[in-house]
Amino acid sequence: MHGLLSVSIRQLHIQRIITLKAIRYFSRTTAPLRCKIEIGKEAKSLVEKAARKMDPFSAEQNEPITNFKHHMGFHGFELYPIQGQVIAWAIVLVLIAYYASAKIEIVIDRSYKNAPFTWATMKDRDHDYVAFGFEPKPAIPRLDLMETLQEEMIEEARRRGTRK
Repeated sequence: MHGLLSVSIRQLHIQRIITLKAIRYFSRTTAPLRCKIEIGKEAKSLVEKAARKMDPFSAEQNEPITNFKHHMGFHGFELYPIQGQVIAWAIVLVLIAYYASAKIEIVIDRSYKNAPFTWATMKDRDHDYVAFGFEPKPAIPRLDLMETLQEEMIEEARRRGTRK
């Protein structure tokens, strides 16, 4: 009991209670307090524009370009390495697609004496084109037996007159 009797209300506690009562009173008021100073239209538009910029759910904030604008905090720069990697991968994929499509031959003009897609035409240049950029030499070796068989078949077809 002795401890409870020694407790007294200090001046600091009274100030905190008054502050809490004031906060409760002003939070219950329904009508906004009138300002004595009138604000011009320019200032109102600036405030509304700033409020729109701060709204994270607006469509303007969800655009990808917002990361590159000048009103970006310190932590926005953490996105630059990731965005750089995505851009680098896109460039690499475009280069691989271009390199792969450069090896495709589509024969439109068939007026050649010897068509470019026959074995006799492409047998000497089939190793010029590799499948991937990281594989400079083909993994599949040339089969000499198959090449000689193919050449003999071409010679026989030419002798019969079915091949030019």
